[in-house]
Amino acid sequence: IIVGVGPADFTSMMRLDADDHLLTGSGGRRAERDVVQFVAFRDLKNDPSRLAHEILKEIPAQLTSYMKKHNMMPMQRPPPPPNWEQHMGDLSAQMGGVNLHQPPP
Repeated sequence: IIVGVGPADFTSMMRLDADDHLLTGSGGRRAERDVVQFVAFRDLKNDPSRLAHEILKEIPAQLTSYMKKHNMMPMQRPPPPPNWEQHMGDLSAQMGGVNLHQPPP
């Protein structure tokens, strides 16, 4: 992840990002996948939510493509401990009744 800061010309960085095509090295070897995410801060500095989205949006695809290439499977999620519901209820009560089972509005 590369965030360009300042008024510089980021054309080379955008080329390195290679969203539209995979990079090819000087010896003709082609990259197997896109592993660079570049965002110019100045383009999104007034929209922090979109800035975060643009910076992070390619990570899931990059991670899964790496895992597929190396025949890696995600681990199974372990079951919650037997007293999980009680723990969440106690924590909710300590926080003034906040519903911890649903995201905030």
